[in-house]
Amino acid sequence: MATLWNVLGTPTATPLLQLAADGRWESCVAFSVGSDTMAAAQQLSSGAKFLAMEVMWPGQAFVGTGWPAEHWSEAGSAAERVLAAAASTVEEAFTALLGEKPSDTIESAELGAVNAWLSVGPEPLWRQADPTVTPHLPSRPELILCTHPVAVEFGLSGSKPQWAAVVVSDPEGSMHRLNPAKFAAAMSILR
Repeated sequence: MATLWNVLGTPTATPLLQLAADGRWESCVAFSVGSDTMAAAQQLSSGAKFLAMEVMWPGQAFVGTGWPAEHWSEAGSAAERVLAAAASTVEEAFTALLGEKPSDTIESAELGAVNAWLSVGPEPLWRQADPTVTPHLPSRPELILCTHPVAVEFGLSGSKPQWAAVVVSDPEGSMHRLNPAKFAAAMSILR
């Protein structure tokens, strides 16, 4: 059986950090690893309820966590940990981001458009607490051929919010087409 870390693989892209308020990844602020994130975290938290940070390997994978907006300074600490770790694997970067080992327990899986999760809307694929959840991909053509890369995101249990995602689409001109083999490989960890 494949593990989450097998599915996420070893990205070759240069990682970025990105911050978003209230799940609005469409208007996130992206930084190269090592950039000062404190001012952006403070600004984004103003009027927000939740602040999230992801380590993203563009076109390949991302991992994330979040905090109540009033704890915006934790984003700076997380960014410093990611920089100090000089991680060579997704799991190492995720551990640095969280400040603890990530959970191995998957609670949910969704298919969504990277940095357009809210505007395109995710498709629930699986929920540990609700085995009746079934995906309806034929009714979601905007996720089969999308203006953004498409990823399977796994929600993980843990002491703080945490998620990990793998891109399952391939570029096709200016669009991104869902790759059935990549999608099946990602979903194989739920068996």
